[in-house]
Amino acid sequence: MSYSCKVWRCTLLQILRTMKKILVPVDLSTESENALDLAVQIARKSDAQIILLHVLDETVGQSFNTVGEIDFTDSSSLHNVYVIELLNKTKNDLRELKEREAYTGVNITEHIRVGGVYQRISESIVSEQVDLIVMGSKGSSGIEELLIGSNTEKVIRHAKCPVLTVKEKTDLSGVKKLLFASDLFTEQHDLIDKLKQFVALLDLELTIAKINTHHNWLSNKEVLNQLEEFSKKHHLDGSKLQVYDDGYIEDGIIRLAEMEKADIIAMGTHGRTGIAHIIAGSETENLANHSKRLIWTSIF
Repeated sequence: MSYSCKVWRCTLLQILRTMKKILVPVDLSTESENALDLAVQIARKSDAQIILLHVLDETVGQSFNTVGEIDFTDSSSLHNVYVIELLNKTKNDLRELKEREAYTGVNITEHIRVGGVYQRISESIVSEQVDLIVMGSKGSSGIEELLIGSNTEKVIRHAKCPVLTVKEKTDLSGVKKLLFASDLFTEQHDLIDKLKQFVALLDLELTIAKINTHHNWLSNKEVLNQLEEFSKKHHLDGSKLQVYDDGYIEDGIIRLAEMEKADIIAMGTHGRTGIAHIIAGSETENLANHSKRLIWTSIF
Protein backbone atom coordinates (compact mmCIF):
# COMPACT_ATOMS: atom_id res chain seq x y z
CA MET A 1 0.00 0.00 0.00
CA SER A 2 1.23 3.49 -0.88
CA TYR A 3 2.45 6.07 1.62
CA SER A 4 -0.61 8.23 0.88
CA CYS A 5 -2.97 5.36 1.70
CA LYS A 6 -1.19 4.70 4.98
CA VAL A 7 -1.40 8.34 6.00
CA TRP A 8 -5.10 8.77 5.20
CA ARG A 9 -6.10 5.17 6.05
CA CYS A 10 -7.38 4.55 2.54
CA THR A 11 -7.71 1.04 1.18
CA LEU A 12 -7.06 0.08 -2.41
CA LEU A 13 -10.66 -1.13 -2.68
CA GLN A 14 -11.97 2.26 -1.55
CA ILE A 15 -9.84 4.02 -4.16
CA LEU A 16 -10.90 1.72 -6.99
CA ARG A 17 -14.56 2.22 -6.13
CA THR A 18 -14.17 5.97 -6.64
CA MET A 19 -12.78 5.69 -10.18
CA LYS A 20 -15.09 3.62 -12.37
CA LYS A 21 -15.57 5.84 -15.42
CA ILE A 22 -13.35 8.45 -17.09
CA LEU A 23 -14.82 10.75 -19.74
CA VAL A 24 -12.47 12.02 -22.46
CA PRO A 25 -14.00 14.57 -24.89
CA VAL A 26 -12.04 14.21 -28.15
CA ASP A 27 -11.95 16.33 -31.30
CA LEU A 28 -9.19 14.16 -32.82
CA SER A 29 -6.61 16.90 -32.25
CA THR A 30 -3.18 16.17 -30.81
CA GLU A 31 -4.25 17.77 -27.54
CA SER A 32 -7.28 15.54 -27.08
CA GLU A 33 -5.18 12.49 -27.98
CA ASN A 34 -2.73 13.53 -25.24
CA ALA A 35 -5.69 13.59 -22.86
CA LEU A 36 -6.73 10.09 -23.92
CA ASP A 37 -3.20 8.80 -23.50
CA LEU A 38 -3.08 10.07 -19.92
CA ALA A 39 -6.59 8.78 -19.20
CA VAL A 40 -5.50 5.31 -20.33
CA GLN A 41 -2.59 5.39 -17.89
CA ILE A 42 -4.94 6.37 -15.06
CA ALA A 43 -7.42 3.67 -16.10
CA ARG A 44 -4.70 1.03 -15.87
CA LYS A 45 -4.19 2.00 -12.22
CA SER A 46 -7.88 2.06 -11.35
CA ASP A 47 -9.38 -0.46 -13.77
CA ALA A 48 -11.75 2.29 -14.91
CA GLN A 49 -13.71 2.37 -18.15
CA ILE A 50 -12.90 5.18 -20.59
CA ILE A 51 -15.69 6.87 -22.53
CA LEU A 52 -14.58 8.72 -25.66
CA LEU A 53 -17.02 11.48 -26.54
CA HIS A 54 -16.89 13.16 -29.93
CA VAL A 55 -19.40 15.93 -30.58
CA LEU A 56 -20.36 16.76 -34.16
CA ASP A 57 -21.39 20.32 -34.87
CA GLU A 58 -25.17 20.76 -34.92
CA THR A 59 -24.95 22.41 -38.35
CA VAL A 60 -24.58 18.97 -39.98
CA GLY A 61 -28.33 19.01 -40.42
CA GLN A 62 -31.49 17.36 -39.12
CA SER A 63 -30.30 13.76 -39.41
CA PHE A 64 -29.94 13.40 -35.67
CA ASN A 65 -32.54 13.23 -32.92
CA THR A 66 -32.78 15.48 -29.88
CA VAL A 67 -30.25 13.50 -27.84
CA GLY A 68 -27.63 13.71 -30.55
CA GLU A 69 -27.94 10.26 -32.08
CA ILE A 70 -28.53 9.54 -35.76
CA ASP A 71 -32.25 9.21 -36.52
CA PHE A 72 -32.78 6.13 -38.64
CA THR A 73 -36.57 6.55 -38.44
CA ASP A 74 -36.23 9.55 -40.74
CA SER A 75 -35.85 8.07 -44.21
CA SER A 76 -34.46 11.31 -45.57
CA SER A 77 -31.43 10.94 -43.28
CA LEU A 78 -30.43 7.73 -45.08
CA HIS A 79 -29.99 9.72 -48.29
CA ASN A 80 -27.97 12.47 -46.75
CA VAL A 81 -24.63 11.37 -48.18
CA TYR A 82 -22.62 14.03 -46.43
CA VAL A 83 -23.95 13.18 -42.99
CA ILE A 84 -23.56 9.43 -43.47
CA GLU A 85 -20.00 9.79 -44.76
CA LEU A 86 -19.10 12.17 -41.94
CA LEU A 87 -20.53 9.78 -39.38
CA ASN A 88 -18.72 6.77 -40.85
CA LYS A 89 -15.41 8.63 -41.02
CA THR A 90 -15.76 9.76 -37.42
CA LYS A 91 -16.60 6.23 -36.30
CA ASN A 92 -13.54 4.86 -38.12
CA ASP A 93 -11.27 7.56 -36.68
CA LEU A 94 -12.46 6.87 -33.14
CA ARG A 95 -12.18 3.11 -33.63
CA GLU A 96 -8.60 3.46 -34.86
CA LEU A 97 -7.84 5.71 -31.91
CA LYS A 98 -9.17 3.36 -29.26
CA GLU A 99 -7.64 0.26 -30.87
CA ARG A 100 -4.07 1.52 -30.71
CA GLU A 101 -1.71 -1.15 -29.46
CA ALA A 102 -0.69 1.02 -26.50
CA TYR A 103 -4.29 0.90 -25.23
CA THR A 104 -4.65 -2.88 -25.33
CA GLY A 105 -6.47 -4.24 -22.29
CA VAL A 106 -8.22 -0.98 -21.40
CA ASN A 107 -12.01 -0.83 -21.65
CA ILE A 108 -12.71 2.04 -24.08
CA THR A 109 -16.09 2.83 -25.61
CA GLU A 110 -16.79 5.58 -28.11
CA HIS A 111 -19.85 7.82 -28.26
CA ILE A 112 -20.71 10.20 -31.10
CA ARG A 113 -23.24 12.96 -30.48
CA VAL A 114 -24.32 16.08 -32.30
CA GLY A 115 -25.15 19.45 -30.81
CA GLY A 116 -23.52 21.83 -28.38
CA VAL A 117 -20.28 20.55 -26.91
CA TYR A 118 -20.95 21.56 -23.32
CA GLN A 119 -24.52 20.24 -23.45
CA ARG A 120 -23.43 16.80 -24.66
CA ILE A 121 -20.56 16.62 -22.17
CA SER A 122 -22.95 17.53 -19.34
CA GLU A 123 -25.43 14.85 -20.44
CA SER A 124 -22.68 12.25 -20.53
CA ILE A 125 -21.43 13.16 -17.05
CA VAL A 126 -24.89 12.44 -15.65
CA SER A 127 -25.98 9.49 -17.80
CA GLU A 128 -22.65 7.66 -17.49
CA GLN A 129 -22.03 8.64 -13.85
CA VAL A 130 -18.55 9.87 -14.71
CA ASP A 131 -15.90 10.03 -11.96
CA LEU A 132 -13.22 12.03 -13.81
CA ILE A 133 -13.03 14.14 -16.96
CA VAL A 134 -9.70 14.38 -18.78
CA MET A 135 -9.58 17.22 -21.33
CA GLY A 136 -6.87 18.44 -23.69
CA SER A 137 -5.65 22.03 -23.91
CA LYS A 138 -3.12 23.91 -26.01
CA GLY A 139 -2.00 25.87 -22.97
CA SER A 140 -1.37 29.58 -23.40
CA SER A 141 -3.71 29.83 -26.39
CA GLY A 142 -6.58 28.28 -24.46
CA ILE A 143 -8.74 25.30 -25.40
CA GLU A 144 -8.92 24.95 -29.16
CA GLU A 145 -11.20 23.29 -31.72
CA LEU A 146 -14.44 21.94 -30.23
CA LEU A 147 -13.21 22.47 -26.68
CA ILE A 148 -12.82 26.22 -27.07
CA GLY A 149 -13.45 28.95 -24.52
CA SER A 150 -16.71 28.88 -22.66
CA ASN A 151 -17.24 25.12 -23.04
CA THR A 152 -14.23 24.35 -20.87
CA GLU A 153 -15.18 27.05 -18.37
CA LYS A 154 -18.68 25.58 -18.10
CA VAL A 155 -17.36 22.05 -17.62
CA ILE A 156 -14.97 23.19 -14.87
CA ARG A 157 -17.71 25.27 -13.28
CA HIS A 158 -20.52 22.72 -13.22
CA ALA A 159 -19.08 19.21 -13.54
CA LYS A 160 -20.05 17.04 -10.58
CA CYS A 161 -16.70 15.30 -10.81
CA PRO A 162 -13.06 16.45 -11.00
CA VAL A 163 -11.61 17.71 -14.29
CA LEU A 164 -7.98 17.08 -15.27
CA THR A 165 -6.69 19.43 -17.97
CA VAL A 166 -3.76 18.15 -20.04
CA LYS A 167 -1.35 20.35 -21.99
CA GLU A 168 1.24 17.95 -23.37
CA LYS A 169 1.88 14.25 -23.75
CA THR A 170 2.49 13.01 -20.22
CA ASP A 171 4.15 9.91 -18.83
CA LEU A 172 2.33 9.16 -15.59
CA SER A 173 5.36 7.43 -14.13
CA GLY A 174 7.05 10.85 -14.02
CA VAL A 175 4.15 12.53 -12.22
CA LYS A 176 5.17 12.64 -8.56
CA LYS A 177 4.08 15.89 -6.93
CA LEU A 178 0.78 17.75 -6.59
CA LEU A 179 0.45 21.33 -5.37
CA PHE A 180 -2.96 22.21 -3.92
CA ALA A 181 -3.54 25.96 -3.63
CA SER A 182 -6.35 27.06 -1.32
CA ASP A 183 -7.75 30.09 0.46
CA LEU A 184 -8.02 27.78 3.52
CA PHE A 185 -11.39 29.18 4.56
CA THR A 186 -14.06 27.91 2.16
CA GLU A 187 -15.76 24.68 3.23
CA GLN A 188 -14.16 22.04 1.02
CA HIS A 189 -14.88 18.62 2.55
CA ASP A 190 -16.14 16.93 -0.63
CA LEU A 191 -13.38 18.55 -2.68
CA ILE A 192 -10.70 17.37 -0.25
CA ASP A 193 -12.11 13.82 -0.23
CA LYS A 194 -11.85 13.69 -4.03
CA LEU A 195 -8.38 15.19 -3.93
CA LYS A 196 -7.18 12.64 -1.35
CA GLN A 197 -8.53 9.79 -3.48
CA PHE A 198 -6.73 11.14 -6.56
CA VAL A 199 -3.48 11.66 -4.67
CA ALA A 200 -3.66 8.17 -3.17
CA LEU A 201 -4.49 6.54 -6.52
CA LEU A 202 -1.43 8.06 -8.20
CA ASP A 203 0.70 7.86 -5.02
CA LEU A 204 1.57 11.56 -5.17
CA GLU A 205 3.42 13.82 -2.76
CA LEU A 206 0.97 16.51 -1.64
CA THR A 207 1.87 20.12 -0.89
CA ILE A 208 -0.84 22.42 0.50
CA ALA A 209 -0.16 26.08 -0.17
CA LYS A 210 -1.56 29.54 0.33
CA ILE A 211 -0.39 32.51 -1.71
CA ASN A 212 0.13 35.49 0.57
CA THR A 213 -0.61 38.58 -1.54
CA HIS A 214 0.39 42.14 -0.77
CA HIS A 215 -3.19 43.45 -0.57
CA ASN A 216 -4.26 40.67 1.83
CA TRP A 217 -0.99 40.05 3.61
CA LEU A 218 -0.49 38.16 6.86
CA SER A 219 2.72 37.14 8.52
CA ASN A 220 4.11 33.81 7.38
CA LYS A 221 3.64 32.48 10.90
CA GLU A 222 -0.07 33.35 10.81
CA VAL A 223 -0.55 31.69 7.43
CA LEU A 224 1.42 28.64 8.50
CA ASN A 225 -0.88 28.29 11.51
CA GLN A 226 -3.85 28.41 9.15
CA LEU A 227 -2.28 25.72 6.98
CA GLU A 228 -1.67 23.50 10.00
CA GLU A 229 -5.27 23.89 11.15
CA PHE A 230 -6.54 23.17 7.63
CA SER A 231 -4.37 20.05 7.37
CA LYS A 232 -5.53 18.78 10.76
CA LYS A 233 -9.20 19.51 10.00
CA HIS A 234 -9.10 17.49 6.76
CA HIS A 235 -6.81 14.71 8.08
CA LEU A 236 -4.04 15.52 5.61
CA ASP A 237 -1.28 14.31 7.90
CA GLY A 238 2.12 14.10 6.27
CA SER A 239 1.42 16.77 3.66
CA LYS A 240 3.97 19.52 3.05
CA LEU A 241 2.77 23.03 3.97
CA GLN A 242 3.92 26.11 2.05
CA VAL A 243 3.41 29.86 2.33
CA TYR A 244 4.44 31.91 -0.71
CA ASP A 245 4.49 35.71 -0.92
CA ASP A 246 3.62 37.27 -4.26
CA GLY A 247 1.85 40.29 -5.69
CA TYR A 248 -0.66 38.15 -7.61
CA ILE A 249 -2.23 34.80 -6.82
CA GLU A 250 -1.84 33.31 -10.30
CA ASP A 251 1.82 34.31 -10.54
CA GLY A 252 2.46 33.01 -7.05
CA ILE A 253 0.96 29.61 -7.78
CA ILE A 254 2.96 29.25 -11.00
CA ARG A 255 6.22 30.32 -9.33
CA LEU A 256 5.65 28.08 -6.32
CA ALA A 257 4.81 25.13 -8.57
CA GLU A 258 8.07 25.73 -10.41
CA MET A 259 10.02 25.98 -7.16
CA GLU A 260 8.40 22.81 -5.78
CA LYS A 261 8.77 21.02 -9.12
CA ALA A 262 5.07 20.16 -8.92
CA ASP A 263 3.69 18.08 -11.77
CA ILE A 264 0.04 18.90 -11.04
CA ILE A 265 -1.61 22.07 -9.76
CA ALA A 266 -4.93 21.43 -7.99
CA MET A 267 -7.59 23.98 -7.11
CA GLY A 268 -11.27 24.25 -6.32
CA THR A 269 -14.00 26.23 -8.05
CA HIS A 270 -17.34 27.57 -6.87
CA GLY A 271 -19.82 26.00 -9.27
CA ARG A 272 -22.60 28.40 -8.31
CA THR A 273 -20.84 31.64 -9.25
CA GLY A 274 -19.59 31.43 -12.82
CA ILE A 275 -16.01 30.43 -13.27
CA ALA A 276 -15.53 31.34 -9.65
CA HIS A 277 -12.15 30.38 -8.45
CA ILE A 278 -10.32 29.18 -5.43
CA ILE A 279 -9.61 32.67 -4.37
CA ALA A 280 -10.79 35.45 -6.69
CA GLY A 281 -10.95 36.71 -10.25
CA SER A 282 -9.94 34.38 -13.10
CA GLU A 283 -7.05 32.46 -11.56
CA THR A 284 -8.40 29.02 -12.52
CA GLU A 285 -8.87 29.90 -16.19
CA ASN A 286 -5.57 31.76 -16.38
CA LEU A 287 -3.65 28.92 -14.77
CA ALA A 288 -5.25 26.39 -17.10
CA ASN A 289 -4.14 28.54 -20.03
CA HIS A 290 -0.72 29.74 -18.86
CA SER A 291 0.74 26.85 -16.92
CA LYS A 292 2.24 23.90 -18.78
CA ARG A 293 1.49 21.64 -15.84
CA LEU A 294 -1.48 19.35 -15.42
CA ILE A 295 -4.40 21.15 -13.79
CA TRP A 296 -6.85 19.28 -11.53
CA THR A 297 -10.04 21.13 -10.61
CA SER A 298 -13.19 20.22 -8.70
CA ILE A 299 -16.13 22.25 -7.43
CA PHE A 300 -16.69 22.73 -3.70
